[in-house]
Amino acid sequence: LLKASSKIIIEKCINLIFISRNEITNGIKVCTDKLQELLEINEKEAKELYDSISECISTTLYYSSAPLESLAELLEEKANGVNIKLKQLIGQTIKSHLSIYRESISLARVSYPELQSVDWNVNILKSTNEINSLSVPTISLQLKVKDPTTNTSTIPNDRIVNVSITKETLVTMLEGLGKIRDQLSSMS
Repeated sequence: LLKASSKIIIEKCINLIFISRNEITNGIKVCTDKLQELLEINEKEAKELYDSISECISTTLYYSSAPLESLAELLEEKANGVNIKLKQLIGQTIKSHLSIYRESISLARVSYPELQSVDWNVNILKSTNEINSLSVPTISLQLKVKDPTTNTSTIPNDRIVNVSITKETLVTMLEGLGKIRDQLSSMS
């Protein structure tokens, strides 16, 4: 990072490393290629920089329960032999982006789709106008769900799931939800 022409380039490199560290396919290679281009360094130096900054970010995100003021001390332990001003700049950059990094990590964890909204209506299905005994009430549910993220560089999509259920299925579902409610009530 000493070869960087400005603080903006250093910040760009750190953010690039953060984004690419969770990429499954070619993330590291693409990132190190970009680092070589930005800093005019060779492949080995780019890989070492990637590993060092990635470890620094991971340590800060996952292992540091200390307040943000002790981030400089944390970097002091991890980066022996690195220019003091560079350490301070790296620390300031990570500190300024830490809340964004943590939010990105929490959004990227594996989870189920999140229910956003429910819309419903009751329909009466008839086979013909002449036979009234075949009238069957059904409930149409429209569930809007947000899919979980699969990648830190993407925004999760909302999708609509349409479900048609009978009265009997609704009764079974409500009984199950009632049991869940009772279990949750007993826990609190």
